[in-house]
Amino acid sequence: MKSKKLKRILYVFAVLIMLILGIVVWMQSSGGVVEEQTFTINNKQLATFVYNTKTETPQRLHITVKGTLDCDAILTIREDGETSGIRSRRSFPLKAGELKDRDFQTMWTHTGMIIEFKTDGCTVNDVKVKIEVLE
Repeated sequence: MKSKKLKRILYVFAVLIMLILGIVVWMQSSGGVVEEQTFTINNKQLATFVYNTKTETPQRLHITVKGTLDCDAILTIREDGETSGIRSRRSFPLKAGELKDRDFQTMWTHTGMIIEFKTDGCTVNDVKVKIEVLE
């Protein structure tokens, strides 16, 4: 009787250990933030930034915008560099008001990008655009 219970306990314990190890390996291999850059916009209606990642194989972008807008704006990210085909471009509309924790995620496989922040006629003060490159 004791031997059977002990075997069951050891079996359950081994399965739990394997499950935990599997989760840890999966979390590490799923890729995280490789690099990040923050751009600040002050006293401008149009701001353009050029950003070249150091990683050779980006997969996704995570964009966070913080600050307050008096009017609507649009954030555009487009591919930088010479290409012979179609250029990549992503646009994210921003409504007037507080941009508290405004997050966007998109697929992105290019190392160079041009970030353009354009308002609908008002001047922007202290708006931060944070770009995280994910693998």
